Amino acid sequence: MEIGLLNFRMEKLFRQQFGGSMFKMNRHFAKVVVLALVIALFWGCANDAMNPVSTERAAKNQIVEQHSTGTRQDMPAEKRGNSPIGWVIGTTHALIAPLLGGTLQIGSSRLQIPPFAVLLPTFVTFTIIDNAPPDMPGALSRQYFFTPHGLNFLTPSTLYVSFQDAGLGNRNPYKYRFYYFNQDENRWDPQPTTVDMANQRYIVTMAHFSRYAFGR
Repeated sequence: MEIGLLNFRMEKLFRQQFGGSMFKMNRHFAKVVVLALVIALFWGCANDAMNPVSTERAAKNQIVEQHSTGTRQDMPAEKRGNSPIGWVIGTTHALIAPLLGGTLQIGSSRLQIPPFAVLLPTFVTFTIIDNAPPDMPGALSRQYFFTPHGLNFLTPSTLYVSFQDAGLGNRNPYKYRFYYFNQDENRWDPQPTTVDMANQRYIVTMAHFSRYAFGR
């Protein structure tokens, strides 16, 4: 369906630029261009997927790009273990294709990236640290890191976090929201957060990647 939409837009462009007399000839050219773009896109995805080591290492070097001490430290390569700022509950990664989107999941915490959220194939990581941010009083005992840091989505993504995975315990879920650390203003800014009592979870709308935590 996406290829058909691209083809339609190309045909419309040729009509506007060349008129009806040249449209039939250029219509076939437009289809060739669209097909070439699609092949190039998926070829790039396949290459990265077959050899993700260097891309993954580069992404993990940014996971803790900014934290409470203001210094940069790299996460360990293992999926669970100790790190300079806390215990690594889990880390996962994926190559996100623009036409398909993708999902990253750790336990019951799931990030859903919709189609057309990114412009180019993008290698992303999701890591959860079992350590409340010391620069956020009243925060729950989890930090969430997403890289590449500062990635802005063309279409917002959705994060689902169960109350248990958030470390809520017996606290009132309505008293907490999801925050991201705004490096420019050196403060924590709230994100749109919905309490889904029926499924015992939070639903968060994310417009970009950063360091996140639940707080009051």
